[in-house]
Amino acid sequence: MALSNLELGDIALYIVGSKNRWVPLRWYTGIVGGSNVVSTFSKFSLLTNVIGFNPGIPSITIDGPDDGKIEMGYLKGIPLDTQGNQTRGIIRHMISSGWSLGEYANMFFIVYGGNYRVINWCDNTTIYKNGSSQGTVTNAGTVTNVNSLSVGDRIECDKPFSLYYNGLPGLYGAYAGFSGYGFATRNDRESSTNGNKFYIFYTDYEPDVTGGAFFQVRYTTTSNSNVTSTTVDLDDEWNAAYDEYNTNMVSGGRAYFAGSNVLMCAWRGRSTGSSLYDSVPMYPLTPEPKYGWYSQGGHILACAGPYQTRDGSTSNYQVKTRTASTSTTEFSLSTSVEKWARNDSNTGANTASKFAGSPAVTFSDPTGSEGQGALFAAESQGDGDGTEMTPHVGSNAASSFHCNPGGGNWQVHMSLFTGSAGGGVVQRFNSSRTFVESYALGNSTNGFSNTTSHAFASCRFTNLNAGDVFITTPARGGGHSQSLAWADMDSSDDDETYLPAGEDMDGFSFTSYTVYYDEEESSFLATSALNACNLEDNTITMYSLSSTLQAGMVMYLQNTDVLTPLNVITGASARAENGYLKVVDGRDSYALEFGAFSNGRVESVTACISDRRLKKNITKVGTSPSGINIYRFEYIDSKLYGGGVFEGVMAQEVPKASILGKNGYYSVDYTKTDVTFKRIDYSLVN
Repeated sequence: MALSNLELGDIALYIVGSKNRWVPLRWYTGIVGGSNVVSTFSKFSLLTNVIGFNPGIPSITIDGPDDGKIEMGYLKGIPLDTQGNQTRGIIRHMISSGWSLGEYANMFFIVYGGNYRVINWCDNTTIYKNGSSQGTVTNAGTVTNVNSLSVGDRIECDKPFSLYYNGLPGLYGAYAGFSGYGFATRNDRESSTNGNKFYIFYTDYEPDVTGGAFFQVRYTTTSNSNVTSTTVDLDDEWNAAYDEYNTNMVSGGRAYFAGSNVLMCAWRGRSTGSSLYDSVPMYPLTPEPKYGWYSQGGHILACAGPYQTRDGSTSNYQVKTRTASTSTTEFSLSTSVEKWARNDSNTGANTASKFAGSPAVTFSDPTGSEGQGALFAAESQGDGDGTEMTPHVGSNAASSFHCNPGGGNWQVHMSLFTGSAGGGVVQRFNSSRTFVESYALGNSTNGFSNTTSHAFASCRFTNLNAGDVFITTPARGGGHSQSLAWADMDSSDDDETYLPAGEDMDGFSFTSYTVYYDEEESSFLATSALNACNLEDNTITMYSLSSTLQAGMVMYLQNTDVLTPLNVITGASARAENGYLKVVDGRDSYALEFGAFSNGRVESVTACISDRRLKKNITKVGTSPSGINIYRFEYIDSKLYGGGVFEGVMAQEVPKASILGKNGYYSVDYTKTDVTFKRIDYSLVN
């Protein structure tokens, strides 16, 4: 029998109560044993573990009506859409398939009034304001103005999209996909007079749960302390669907906590309309590992989790961080585990500024016999160019597509799978979906890799343009085609931010290429560029999202799925890596190099002909560090070998890197030289 529209109290009735009668379960004290309630009251944080629903409920009591306790019937955890129908629950990245109005995944709440813009990632996207359609946008990548928004307004789309304040692309407000029951953050700068605020938004559709929907905001009064009984707002009540509450935050190292018996989302920071300070679309308190960059610093905040409360232990529950090279114990919840504990600043995982150092994972490492760790949150603070903060997020926030609405200084990606099968590839395209560049996740030039537990890999882009979009393709061997992304779109605006991911994006087109492979090799790849250039017999059609042959392009065996790049040419063991293929582009021939765990990414492109006899207008322009002459030249037969001005070597001068082909001319394996072959002038191309 299928059950639907269940409240958690209904679930608890069958699990720890009685099928025949209602047993009131309360969030207070007591334990649960077997199939019955041992004592009169039970903590909801404990019960969530028993019934397998572990949303991250702090074990701090929120006072309810009348007797100061909240009955299980008041605790609603299964989300409903705006029609009151049960949804798939919380999805922490944007979706397109099966979306319905009111699903949290594609919803944002406004925290600063004014004019905003929407960039739709997919064709035929409908924009909604407070549940009302604002029209449908036909083409992916269109910028649509949504004006005169107020604090608390709700913007949704039926497909993934970017939302940002006009002129300040780092400001998009609270992301409802990060809904939860508890949030925590630290405020140690920007006094209340400067307007730093803590916003929370009620995301449950039905506020009239039995007895009321309540929330509470608490804070510490001194640095590095547990939460005291002092509250910002106690036993306030949500009055309507999507209700909003905000409070000024006081600096001086206060740690703030918000808890509720229903789902909510949160944002902290301030904006002046032209600048953004300490902006964080907050990720909820949960026991799952959190991923991100600490850069020059950050905060970790924690309290007892459901398992921790269950075993009643005060033994050494540790919160740790791990970077690509270091594992650090940040602090322990050794006493008073039901109360908040917090750390001033992360020290073990601080790395280079501007997210140029290693990413980090923060995780709970319990030592209790049954303990599974604390509920915690993590956030970066400090980047070297302003008052900026970003959230660390869980793995279920990752997906395959990202959009950078503002361009700017840098953007980083972090994949949650690496190891011996590599970390996948992130491709960058401009707003017109034209390929720009790509990086392998975990590469040594601009990324980091971690092959221990909580494995991850990263890469970093610079000099971005507004509207750039990104595709993350999977690691070889079945890894995630997913990544998390952060960006700083303008150093002068302090708008470093997390970029929500999405599962779909339109507007890409494939270019077909005729490719020659080597049937005599087990991998079907030639062992060198020279050997590839002499392949003549076996061809296959391949595709790429790049319309020109270039290093970094990703090759595909089909032209329909952008998330499944070239892995095998033919045969399950024929890995497309550590070898070369020949590509005929018009009348030009090139050798494409694929490295280890390439995931379809081309490492280098080498022209198949470098014989002096086929060139004209030859001019020496320099000498390589190893003493090889570098020339600029044109091909005599531009239709056969390519038009324009090229730069490279003469095959006759590098015999160790050259081979005589079947056509009677020499070609060069540039990987055996310290010279890069490139076309430098396209003006002569017909």
